[in-house]
Amino acid sequence: ASLLSRPGFADPAGIVRYVYTSGTTGFPKCVALSEAVLEARVFNWMLTTPTQYPGGSGLNMLGFSTVLGIIAPLLSLPFGQALCFASGNVEALQMIRTFKVESLSLMVAQLQGFLPVLGAEPPPPSLKIVVVGGSRLAPAMLRTARARLCSNIAFGYGSTEMGNITGGTGDSLERAEGSAGYIRPWVEMQVVDANGVAVPRGTDGVIRV
Repeated sequence: ASLLSRPGFADPAGIVRYVYTSGTTGFPKCVALSEAVLEARVFNWMLTTPTQYPGGSGLNMLGFSTVLGIIAPLLSLPFGQALCFASGNVEALQMIRTFKVESLSLMVAQLQGFLPVLGAEPPPPSLKIVVVGGSRLAPAMLRTARARLCSNIAFGYGSTEMGNITGGTGDSLERAEGSAGYIRPWVEMQVVDANGVAVPRGTDGVIRV
């Protein structure tokens, strides 16, 4: 009651979190998130991917230094999901078995290191969905993950600055090699030339979101 009686953030544009990220460039940068932006990203995830959080227990392997690592607890709370965190692949597999984890969230690079830990053992029977993101998911790794870990794979791609940009399922990714899923409903995407002018469909250029 004492905590709830305290005032919240006075301004939706007020900065509530700084995230340091190297992104795909390899050069560290600081991204500021306002209260309104953080709230919008939580609701965007809830509206477009509710099956990622079926209740029960989930395991998030994304660090708190990432935007998704911060959003994960905010998403788990309204769905009544117990959320687990693991420091490494071996511990993650132990937690999946111990807490009968139903949803697993991790980056593509983490998935690559996690799959060998399974060895020859069968897929964890409790897993209902595996959410992967961060970079391109190669077709071979996707097929291995669906066979060895969980057949239900969800994929999301985005940036720290823009949030979640595209999403798809294992089936949609397999239909087009190199696909990063479908553009989210709230995203506008263009391909532009060196001067920032939009180019016709089918023309090479720089992606602007």
